[in-house]
Amino acid sequence: MQGSRLSPKNKEDETCERYIFKDHNHKTVNKLSKLFINKQLCDVTLKIEGKDLEAHKAILAINSDYFEAMFSHWYGESNEHSVKLENLNYHAVCTIVKFMYTGTISLTTENVKDVFIASDLLQMLHIKSLCSGYMVNVLDASNCMGMLSLGEVYNCQYLYDKSMKLLALQFPLVSSTSELYQISFHKLLDILASDDLNLGHEREALVLKVVVKWLDRNGSIDRDDLSLLLTYIRMKHIDKTILQSLLDSSIYFHSQDKKEMVMKQLETCNECEKRNLNQSIYVFGGFLQSRTGPLCPRLKTCEKYNVEKDSWKNIEGLLKTSSNAQIINIKGRILYFEPSSSEGTPQILEYNVVQNTWKTAVLNLSHDVQSLIHNYSRGGELILYDDQNDWLYLVHKSVRKLILEFDEGEICCKQYETLSNTEQLDYEEYSCVVCNNELYLMGGVFKKSLTESEVKADVVCFSRNEWKRKADMLERRGMFGAVYLDRYISQFYIIDGYISQIYIIDGYIYVLGGFNTRRVNTVERYNVHLNQWSYIANLIKERSHLKAVVCSQTIYVMGGKSYSSNHCGARKVLNTCEVYDPVINSWRYIQSMKNSRCVFGAIAF
Repeated sequence: MQGSRLSPKNKEDETCERYIFKDHNHKTVNKLSKLFINKQLCDVTLKIEGKDLEAHKAILAINSDYFEAMFSHWYGESNEHSVKLENLNYHAVCTIVKFMYTGTISLTTENVKDVFIASDLLQMLHIKSLCSGYMVNVLDASNCMGMLSLGEVYNCQYLYDKSMKLLALQFPLVSSTSELYQISFHKLLDILASDDLNLGHEREALVLKVVVKWLDRNGSIDRDDLSLLLTYIRMKHIDKTILQSLLDSSIYFHSQDKKEMVMKQLETCNECEKRNLNQSIYVFGGFLQSRTGPLCPRLKTCEKYNVEKDSWKNIEGLLKTSSNAQIINIKGRILYFEPSSSEGTPQILEYNVVQNTWKTAVLNLSHDVQSLIHNYSRGGELILYDDQNDWLYLVHKSVRKLILEFDEGEICCKQYETLSNTEQLDYEEYSCVVCNNELYLMGGVFKKSLTESEVKADVVCFSRNEWKRKADMLERRGMFGAVYLDRYISQFYIIDGYISQIYIIDGYIYVLGGFNTRRVNTVERYNVHLNQWSYIANLIKERSHLKAVVCSQTIYVMGGKSYSSNHCGARKVLNTCEVYDPVINSWRYIQSMKNSRCVFGAIAF
């Protein structure tokens, strides 16, 4: 074996020839590994969980500050031939020691927590960092409470912060886990103190449910602690019926004096504000040009809009180009239903907001439900989530209603129902919304033949197991945006020990833009209670194939197809975005997306 020759540093070194062997380190590591495997020349035995692991003090000390200090001459263990390691997992220590000899380590969901704990004790920060990164990558609602605890106990701020962020984003799912109700009183306060809790449609009632369930499982706390805990619940924003029902069904609140403490908190909570979830808007994929055939260029790019900063930024792109995908938010999980293509079987992907990554979604679905979803992913279907009932609607020529359940942070679906048909399901390019436990189908295009079609203004609603005709829209339209926006203000009164509450309700379905004989900029809203449509201010730009979302109780419109000049000209794909101001009944432009896009996915979260 030859080494490469080095030039002498100075004249005095001219008689000296120095060589470097590039594979020396590699051979040394291989030899050390063989010594370890064959248990040769070992001078220390590690005792873990009643098992022995032989090693070399020098290797342990080189790799671990803990062992370096232990084997220093001023420590008693320096002359010992065996070291007992308490409260560590044997296999985790084996994994770490093997890394010391080989420079490679294998982490799995089964061993990563134990390796993390062992690396903390052994003061191997690089391994601890690898473990925390791995755990953040597999972080979800089912394990985030355990990860949160690990981050706190072992002083890993990165793991703690990421776990807390996911907990806040997916709090409705986390509330279905048993680990949440095993935490300490003070940790519960830390969680409830967050203004960023995503509470879903239940809003503050979910916080009360969690508190009641925690109290029922953890037994008695003193009056001062109970009084403190109640201040973390924003009672003003909880429906009276739900509040009374939860108190009546609770074991802990069975006594009248504890109910009176809740009443007292109600009397003093008028000034409390709603939690301020800083929502953002996400857009995914779509077509880049106005032609939207199967061979036309599509986008992988995805963007995120920061409402407070009025700015768009690129986020992790899709795994492959896609358009017409359906995006839904199920209790904080962003699911992307990929349409089928020649590239393979459609998938359900998940966007990880915490890590800005994509992965295949893990859902607990029966075989029948999986097949049903794959069959619907043909393009042209609509997928809607009814968060009040936890139903998932698949709409395309027929309607299937999937019944969702949640267990230990997982989304489960074992059964579905088929809704009766309506002629409007034979239309194309209609829009749907879910509102007050009802499914609305609006507008669309009825193709009479290959060459003749008719744009419709029909509206039907599925309610109480049947389709019902509703008032037609004021204009016919297809390929338009549709959203439901509900707002309510509530006020509590306590009379003779009973809770009374009044509501001011403002809920409308909005339809925006679209196409009839040409692209339009008109906007209508539907009063669900009066069965009545009315116009509101027009969009600034006529557009079809757009996306509309509700973000922080405000309507945003983005992208779509339009014209190159005002009301005429060649077709053009837009990157412009508009926001509606209900106070002055007008639209204004906000920052444009980085990419023009149409027939794309969008969601506010």
